[in-house]
Amino acid sequence: IEVAEEVDRMSRLVSDLLFLAEVDAQEVVEHLPVALHEVVYEVWERAKGVDGSCHEIMLAHNDPATVLGDRDRLGQMLWNLVENALRYTPERGQVILSLRNHQQLAELIVADTGVGISAKHLPRIFERFYRTDRARSHSRGSTGLGLAIVKQVVEAHGGQVRVRSELGAGSSFTVAIPIDRS
Repeated sequence: IEVAEEVDRMSRLVSDLLFLAEVDAQEVVEHLPVALHEVVYEVWERAKGVDGSCHEIMLAHNDPATVLGDRDRLGQMLWNLVENALRYTPERGQVILSLRNHQQLAELIVADTGVGISAKHLPRIFERFYRTDRARSHSRGSTGLGLAIVKQVVEAHGGQVRVRSELGAGSSFTVAIPIDRS
């Protein structure tokens, strides 16, 4: 089983590296109208299916919002945030998704009641291969690229990502992407 898990992790690592190389070359992100609220709903449903009943996974708000972008990449970005929230939130903890229209922006929030991130690590968590705890991250199947991918996808869509976190209290990632008004 350990060999199969390592093969799976290495496969994800190679896939993530290829994706980052494509984004760096600006070859991979489409700019078509995407109903972001549909992507949020699909990721929420997927998370509930994968997680079983280990966590309370809530969809707090899901305002209709259309952005110009790449549906698959936006889904990947959101899944990376949700997967991290699930990975670092103890059983019976909460993972909350929310999409709100805020002025000219679609504001997507993934919050959790997990272990949190130390303030000293926050400035670097979006760097490629950066891990706050290498041993724990590796044992949980992390490649150290998930949040780097989040940042790349968000920026490729003209948006920004920020994080608030407190050790022992959880984290909240906010993604803001311009709404398509055409």
